[in-house]
Amino acid sequence: MNKYRLFEFFLLVCLASCAKEAPVKPPPSQESKLELLTQRRWKIKSFLIIKNSGDTLKNVRILQSENWRISFNPDSTGNTIGTIMRDGFFSWRFTNFEQTSLTITKGGSFNYTLVSDSLLKGVIPNLNLTLVDSLGNPVESITGTLNETYNRE
Repeated sequence: MNKYRLFEFFLLVCLASCAKEAPVKPPPSQESKLELLTQRRWKIKSFLIIKNSGDTLKNVRILQSENWRISFNPDSTGNTIGTIMRDGFFSWRFTNFEQTSLTITKGGSFNYTLVSDSLLKGVIPNLNLTLVDSLGNPVESITGTLNETYNRE
């Protein structure tokens, strides 16, 4: 009988030592939404223009858009370089409890969404634009919506 007890004990020790540990998940970002927004500048990643008629404009290039940047300060001010809002200072505020939606005020209101730790999206409706050819000659005036996507630098 003692042989069986000893065998059971030995088997139990072997099984316990062979058990795999669960993989360790990386901790979620410890930065608050305010810190995520304000610690780095945001650089334009992409944009899309949709005419009010519903047509999407393809192969449209906005001059100097590769230089667009938005910087947010913890005191609810900020600065733009380039962008549809032009260079200069603005004020901003979170518009929901989760601190994922915000409004920039600069000669109007512009709404943005903090989609993830490194992705900011903006939608600017009813924007009047004049499309020009490669020589700068006006081709068409449109009213549409500009969808912007920014990444943290």
